[in-house]
Amino acid sequence: MILNQDAKSHDYSKIAQIFRPGHGDITYQAKYGIRDYRGGGRASGRETAARVAAGAVAEAFLKQYKICVQTITLEIGGVRAAKIDREFASTNYLECPDAEALLLIEQRIDDVKKEGDSLGGVLEITAHNVPAGLGEPVFDKLDADLAKALMSIGAVKAVEIGAGCKASQMTGFENNDQIIASKLASDKGSDIVTEFETNNSGGILAGISNGDDIVARVHIKPIPSILKEQMTVDINGNPCPISTQGRHDICAIPRINPVCRAMVYLVIADHLLRQKATERL
Repeated sequence: MILNQDAKSHDYSKIAQIFRPGHGDITYQAKYGIRDYRGGGRASGRETAARVAAGAVAEAFLKQYKICVQTITLEIGGVRAAKIDREFASTNYLECPDAEALLLIEQRIDDVKKEGDSLGGVLEITAHNVPAGLGEPVFDKLDADLAKALMSIGAVKAVEIGAGCKASQMTGFENNDQIIASKLASDKGSDIVTEFETNNSGGILAGISNGDDIVARVHIKPIPSILKEQMTVDINGNPCPISTQGRHDICAIPRINPVCRAMVYLVIADHLLRQKATERL
C-alpha cells in the first residue's frame, strides 16, 4: 500500500461532468457506467508505482544472472538524438544520449509549456546479458510478451523490436543478422554461443531470445491533460470547451522510463523462471 499524501482532488471539480479528450473518461463510462474524473486509480499514472515496485524485485532476481535493463530517450517533441552516448544519458534527468539534442529538447519543452500544450517521445530499452532460449515459439513469444507488457503502460502507443518499422523497408539480406562466430559452450555441445554482425532482430528470433541484446523502442503519446482549450462534450452530450487545470507534466518522459524498465524486467524474469522450470522436468 502506498499512501498518497499529496492529492488535490478539488483541482478536478470543474471537469467532473466533462469528458477529457485523449483520456479514458469516455471509454470507462462506456464500459463501467462510472469513471474517476480526478484521473485516479487505473486511469492514473500513479498506477505504475506498483509496476516499478514489482520490477525492483524482478531486477534483484535477475542480477544473479547479470541481466540488466537500461533506457535512453531517443526523441521528445520531434527532436531526435543524433548521437548515442549511453554514459552521457546516465548523467541527465531526461536520459538523453546526445548533449546537443538535450539542449534543443529542453527548449522545446519550455516553448510548448508556455503554449499550454504537451509532447510525446520515443524511448529505447536495452536488456543486456539475456541468455539464448527464453520465450515460446507461438502464443508466448518473448517479443509478443514484451510488446504486450509495454503497451499495457497507459501512454505507450507503439512498440518496436530491433529494426522495428524499418524492417519493412529492408531486403532480406539487409535485415538478416549474419552469424559471424559460434562455438560450443559445453562439452556436450548442447549450448551454442553465437555472435551476430547486426541486431535487426532485437535479440529475438522466432519468439525466442538469441543471446544478443534485446532492444525495444516505445513511442509515448503526449500528455492528454493540457491547458490549451479543446472542444469536448459533457455527460449529457452537450458540446463544451475544456482546459484541464491541475498539476500535469508536459511529457511522460522521464517519469515513464523506470516503468518501461520494470515491465521488461518482469517479462524476462517470468520467461527465465519458466525456462528453468522446463529444464528441471
